[in-house]
Amino acid sequence: MGVGRKRRRVIVTVLDWGIGHASRTAVIIRRLIARGDEVILAGSGESIELLKREFRDLESIELQSFSPWIGGRGWLWAAIMVQTPALLWRTWKEHRETERIVREKRIDMIISDNRYGVWSRACRSYILTHQLNVKVAKGAPRWLNEMVSIVIRRMIGRFDGCLIADYKIGGLSGELTSPKPKGIRCHAIGLLSRIAEAKTSREDEGGEIEWLGIASGAEPQRSEFVEEMKERFKAESGRRVIVEGRGDAKRTDGGIEMIGYADAGEMRRLIEKSKNIVCRSGYSTIVDLWALGKQATLIPTAGQAEQEYLAERMKELWGEKGGTKEATETAESPVKKK
Repeated sequence: MGVGRKRRRVIVTVLDWGIGHASRTAVIIRRLIARGDEVILAGSGESIELLKREFRDLESIELQSFSPWIGGRGWLWAAIMVQTPALLWRTWKEHRETERIVREKRIDMIISDNRYGVWSRACRSYILTHQLNVKVAKGAPRWLNEMVSIVIRRMIGRFDGCLIADYKIGGLSGELTSPKPKGIRCHAIGLLSRIAEAKTSREDEGGEIEWLGIASGAEPQRSEFVEEMKERFKAESGRRVIVEGRGDAKRTDGGIEMIGYADAGEMRRLIEKSKNIVCRSGYSTIVDLWALGKQATLIPTAGQAEQEYLAERMKELWGEKGGTKEATETAESPVKKK
């Protein structure tokens, strides 16, 4: 910590929608700790459990977030519309709860990963996102995408700044962040990959991996994807591994190694040793692959327009030559890498 610099008390909170958000937020937490700040974790579900497992010495607070139901393979946009009132209600409630926590804990700053209600008038508040221009779902009418984008931007505008998890505005995220909406203070803080920054875990005795499957995202799609990969891998030869993204158990199923949860070091080792990778095209997963210089077969979650767009974008980027992967950061960023 620099001479004369005040030690800040910072709440870091993350959306409970798969563990991708928690994975990238872990990078932010390490940066804050390295700067000498006191970090308090806030959240619920699997995402906060991952952070608590990785940062056992940090104080944590239960702060419920909205976890939408996105089951089924069609009319996802309609399901999202039906749940919008519940989302707005939860956002209002979490904002009230946040103001109480800020007062009681004497908080100096908030970093909120895609939780639009976690901001305060009493301290500096920043939202971490990669989606300023929303793609709701495949088949959704154009007016719905525009309406949701307007609502999201207004909620983002309540924060003191918007942290973009990319090496530049419109980098890997493409149309999701570019063009940048007017009136929103954005800072590109670089690609946040907990896996790329981790040291590889103990040496694996199993040898090279022919096929690696990585499951991610919310239920029930995550479990369905695990079953799809198992069926796909049965027809393949060589060593086959699937990381399920839930639980700690390791087992073998039909000759396929099943790993419940892999920490950052183990995940890096698995990716680096794999010849073929199959995974979702979620943004955090793509960032990990890009940072490690690996390509994969990307299978978007059915109906999720954002993942479908990112899968197509990565085909284009992986095919380009001479592109830069270096992260660039703005001086105003509150979590600038030192």
